[in-house]
Amino acid sequence: SSGMMMTRSIGGLEEQVRGGSIRGMFGRGDSQEKQGGENSMTSFFGSIVRVEGNKITIFNNASKEQVLMSQAETVILFQDRLTSVSQLAPGQLVGGIGSANADGSMNVKQLSILP
Repeated sequence: SSGMMMTRSIGGLEEQVRGGSIRGMFGRGDSQEKQGGENSMTSFFGSIVRVEGNKITIFNNASKEQVLMSQAETVILFQDRLTSVSQLAPGQLVGGIGSANADGSMNVKQLSILP
């Protein structure tokens, strides 16, 4: 009968996760996402227009210029190998993920130079 008690505890936990306080913690995340919280990763894809220091401007698949900001922790990959922002050049196709900033730019978490 201790097995039944375990099932009830797990069931209670499931209810708490589904409808209780845990959901409440994450349920109001949309205002955080607009501010570019770590949980709101967005993908990007486009062709590099110019590179100025850690600022990478791409012409994205929505036919708009988009500013990507490379951070110290940004992972940049080329053919599955780590590389750096200094290897980026106009005309290269890139894709990856990052978090949006209030000004419309994006802090890049990972960027891949595509073949």
